Amino acid sequence: MTYIELPDHGQRDVSFYLSMEEYVAHHVDAADCFFMWQVEPSVIFGRNQVAEAEVNLDYCRRHGIRTFRRKSGGGCVYADMGNVMMSYVTRGESVGFTYNKYVTTLLLAFRRIGINATASGRNDILVDGGKVSGSAFYQTHGHSIVHGTLLYDTDMDNMTSAITPPSDKLQSKGVGSVRSRITLLKDHTDLSLGQLKDALRRQLCDGSVTLTPADIRSIEAIEAEYMSANFIFGKNPPYTVARKQRIEGVGTVEARIDLRGNTGGYLASAVQMINEFLPKDRLIVYTQGRKSPRQEYRSDGRGSYQHIPLVVLIDEGSASASEIFAGAIQDNDRGTIIGRRSFGKGLVQQPIAFNDGSMIRLTVARYYTPSGRCIQKPYTAGDEQSYEADLLSRYKHGEFFSQDSIKHSGPAYHTSIGRTVYGGGGITPDLFVPEDTTGMTSYYKEASMSGLIIQFAYNYTDDNRPKLSEYKDIDELSAYLNKQNTVEKFVRFAADNGLRRRNLMIRKSHKLLERFINSRIIYNMLDEEDWIEYLNQDDPTIDATLKVFSEGKAFPEPSADKKGKQTAKADIAYSYGDTHKTYTMVAYA
Repeated sequence: MTYIELPDHGQRDVSFYLSMEEYVAHHVDAADCFFMWQVEPSVIFGRNQVAEAEVNLDYCRRHGIRTFRRKSGGGCVYADMGNVMMSYVTRGESVGFTYNKYVTTLLLAFRRIGINATASGRNDILVDGGKVSGSAFYQTHGHSIVHGTLLYDTDMDNMTSAITPPSDKLQSKGVGSVRSRITLLKDHTDLSLGQLKDALRRQLCDGSVTLTPADIRSIEAIEAEYMSANFIFGKNPPYTVARKQRIEGVGTVEARIDLRGNTGGYLASAVQMINEFLPKDRLIVYTQGRKSPRQEYRSDGRGSYQHIPLVVLIDEGSASASEIFAGAIQDNDRGTIIGRRSFGKGLVQQPIAFNDGSMIRLTVARYYTPSGRCIQKPYTAGDEQSYEADLLSRYKHGEFFSQDSIKHSGPAYHTSIGRTVYGGGGITPDLFVPEDTTGMTSYYKEASMSGLIIQFAYNYTDDNRPKLSEYKDIDELSAYLNKQNTVEKFVRFAADNGLRRRNLMIRKSHKLLERFINSRIIYNMLDEEDWIEYLNQDDPTIDATLKVFSEGKAFPEPSADKKGKQTAKADIAYSYGDTHKTYTMVAYA
């Protein structure tokens, strides 16, 4: 095995070493390559994971812990200078063979240096029953890449606080069980961390290659993708949050479930969330296909929020599990749906994995709401272009701006109290709120969708943290940022990173840009609740939601409209004056 060395010993980030793996796979002519690396406190999550569901982002921001996404699957891991990360690159082989070769080689090396290690499962290494190493795998251009951890003297408090276990594990096992499943190598050997690394290198490698400065520049070019905020967070669905408001004579009412822009998730998670709001034995959703018999999902009556007023927010970006949630609430007349018609993705897909790490998803059934509506938008065989351009077509026909432009191609159905709803793709809201295009330009769209704003805000926060730390609440920090001309600073940053300066568009979009930029800085410095409060200050859909709550109209009533017209337009010309507002997180979607 060939050890890959760097020409210097400078401190580098996780993103560099992940890029180095790719570069070695493509450019180093050796059958098996290996290198070890250490980083300042960081969290690395897998290709298919949602950062917010795996990482305690608030804790990481407060403690300067960086977050990164890798291209392999597997779970979320924590790394610091008290552990060692290992990278193994080999020529194209099957997943099972590569893992077996990697783990077997490591076990033999451990035993030769006096550490009694054993294998558990496919990719874990244990010492005295405690896990000291795990690994993840992916393939690229005919090579297999395995990266693993080696726990020597990791900061356990940081690790358990930075990585957020799923809620069911927290409830059943608690954080203590995470500690009990792992052990630190320092407790099983007299070798220092440096001595351990040297010993492993001697046992594993019989030669070395030192990369050149030109190689480093090439690796840094690859690193740009890993550093991109769009790569790290771009595929995450947004938070689902609630906004509380105290209404005189009523008390505190809650909840809002915000699914705008939420592209969905797992069916099981959606069913569990819906179950919290429905009485016993209500139909939540069912699936059915040509060769897949009908399968129903019903509430068990043990939900904690069966009687509180409920509003669900959706838009054209709400899809899949988000639509299941909205459809179940609407058809059971449990709450009011506000926003714009959802995307229309209701296919049940079965993943089929292959040995090379690739996968296909085979459609086997469709999702149906309790009233019988098919969530999936229509598709005509051979007309892929119309299907792919559906959102653009809806935009051009004015559906985002006028309720009268919503065209239903499916039949009418009825909710539990007889309200008319429509099939034909997506969920149409009970209360329509048009898209606000004031200030919208192609420059703003590119700036927001490219991840440049998030990256700029991250850099700005890091560069100005001492000053920003002086402001402890949203009002103070927001007032300070409004005086810092963050838009102009972003525009210069964006120009240096490929987004051409467009002065007329920037002036038109100045308010939107400033709001987005400042919101991300607030998010970095404070917490999610402050970030949400800042964004909600001038959100017309939130205003419509609060009006529904204040007027006691969150619970639907039978429609008096005999023509079956489903949607009413939101009248948002009102004021709440000095009403006290608070915000709280209730769930992830």
